Amino acid sequence: MQEQLDLWYKSRSGLYSAAPRTLGLAAAFDLLSKDRVSELVNNARRDIDKYAFQYANGNDALQQGIKAQHEIALDLYDQDQQAPIELNVEPGYSGPTPLAGRGGKNFTTVSAVLYSPLSRGRSHITSTNATAQPAVDPVYLSHPMDVAVLIGGVQATRKVLRAPPLNSIFVEEFEPGTDIGGSDKRVEAYIRNVAGGDNHEVGTMPMMPRSLGGVVDTELKVYGIYNVRIVDAGIIPMPISSHLAATIYMIGEKVRDPFC
Repeated sequence: MQEQLDLWYKSRSGLYSAAPRTLGLAAAFDLLSKDRVSELVNNARRDIDKYAFQYANGNDALQQGIKAQHEIALDLYDQDQQAPIELNVEPGYSGPTPLAGRGGKNFTTVSAVLYSPLSRGRSHITSTNATAQPAVDPVYLSHPMDVAVLIGGVQATRKVLRAPPLNSIFVEEFEPGTDIGGSDKRVEAYIRNVAGGDNHEVGTMPMMPRSLGGVVDTELKVYGIYNVRIVDAGIIPMPISSHLAATIYMIGEKVRDPFC
């Protein structure tokens, strides 16, 4: 492994050069002006009870838990410590247009992924049959902060393509397309039409106090059930600015701790 790392740092060759994509995280102030972020944070704090009630689905304890999560997230935005967007560059096409509509062109895709949504979805059982699929409603882009930040992320991808070094190979913008200009409203319409999930689901069984709607305690034991534990991404109470694999490994290691 060290040999491969040395090759990468010396000549950008070896196994590490074979990664299919590269990515980075953008802070809110990288995407939006400080005044715009402050406006969004102030509005979100003003409406915090409204959205906590909306996302709690009638669960009074969970309403308080969601409010606490939003307060933490908004404090991070205020301090420019929130990294809400992943910018992901990969060879080839990754988008909504079927192959027949791509005109036989070659592509490089720059995606904007919302890592830290304030929107909260819900899932429910649909049957007493344990093998039946649950009903899932992700409620994407239902919070104004999410919409504004993702617009900023998409606009950033468009700028990246036109800036060094990618401008040396940039030919044209396929999607959203130059016909929408720089309009945030038209970018929002595009996002709402094509956006989907990115497999970073968390929070279905959050590790929080029971009084805040939590499902497991700090030993990962389900409240009210003897010696049953949850050991997966569902216990993470709020989205994190990272891919989940390393965090889930840590959760698995925690179960092996003596106190568990």
